[in-house]
Amino acid sequence: MGFGRPQYAELDELTLQKIAKETNGQYFKSVDSSTLEKIYSELPQKIEREPEDSSIKDWVIMASIAVLLIQLYLRFGRYRILP
Repeated sequence: MGFGRPQYAELDELTLQKIAKETNGQYFKSVDSSTLEKIYSELPQKIEREPEDSSIKDWVIMASIAVLLIQLYLRFGRYRILP
């Protein structure tokens, strides 16, 4: 046990670099906190973001129409409640 001493994992860096290349990713190596901070500070500029349509407007409209039709059926349809 290395109490107080940093311990480093032995990594297969060639395989990790190959995986990053094949998946259009990037491989970063950090051996201390300063290089890790540098990687994290530069990372947002390297990420390419794609806009994605995430509107729920169509679902809300369809649900509203369904509720309206159910209400009309219950009020005026077969199972009409008489006053």
